[in-house]
Amino acid sequence: IVVFLSLSISSSVELMREISVHSGWLKETLGLSIKLRCHPMVKKTKLLRAVGWQELPAGWQWAEAPLIDVLEKTDCVISHSTGSVIDAILKDCMIILIDSELEPSWNYLDCLVDVHEILKPIPIAQLPTRLTEFFGQDRPNIRAEFLRIQIKLRDGLEQITEETLANFL
Repeated sequence: IVVFLSLSISSSVELMREISVHSGWLKETLGLSIKLRCHPMVKKTKLLRAVGWQELPAGWQWAEAPLIDVLEKTDCVISHSTGSVIDAILKDCMIILIDSELEPSWNYLDCLVDVHEILKPIPIAQLPTRLTEFFGQDRPNIRAEFLRIQIKLRDGLEQITEETLANFL
């Protein structure tokens, strides 16, 4: 599991604390490890200090490789308030959007929520249920749903041609 942290320190702190509550369950029940991907403009030391930690909890790691490399080595991303979830879907990752209790959640995929309810942010308390679905018997159906979302996103990223540029201008 890779947890994408946003540019907002308070949002990242909230998500890190919420994930830490479930980290034992993630490891023991699903055998999942946790990697954190900081926004490139956020210093890890500042973030750790804001959470009140000296270092990451045991078993956690920083995902320090370029984003594309991180996404190639995972198949599930947890986040809230970051546009990188679009990159994750385009690189064949499933995403779980967590609803913030402290500030507005910016869902960069909200235009697809009406058709793809799986993109709707969930309360952190529902994380174990959602992960059990993602890594259990529902996995093939969920992967198929994310493939449909990926196709919609790719179709929306039309190539720039003389004709499309003229239509835009």
